[in-house]
Amino acid sequence: MADIGPHDLVDIPGMGQFEVVGHVEDYSNSPWPLPPSAFPVRYSVGVHKASSPTRDEYGREVTAYTPPKDQPGTPLPVHGWANPRNTEPKLAGHDRVVVELELFIPEFLVANLRRVEG
Repeated sequence: MADIGPHDLVDIPGMGQFEVVGHVEDYSNSPWPLPPSAFPVRYSVGVHKASSPTRDEYGREVTAYTPPKDQPGTPLPVHGWANPRNTEPKLAGHDRVVVELELFIPEFLVANLRRVEG
């Protein structure tokens, strides 16, 4: 399983930074088995692992990231990414956040992403 989870940040080349919404979806038990080599891994994104929130000097909850979000993330090989295709918006996570991008991760995993502001 890929080392990516809820609230982690993902740097997508040319598109900016996105937050993982909800848990990664696992499609490895498909009724139509395909060999893992059926889809090439041509891209890499940077991942920033989220830690438990801490409090800043004003008492607000802030999440720290490893590596820090202003530095390059840990490389993660991916098949690619795309906008969800449907007539209705795709919702994910406990808060039912609208998914802006889907990240396709070997082997047959999909991470739902939303754009990070600022």
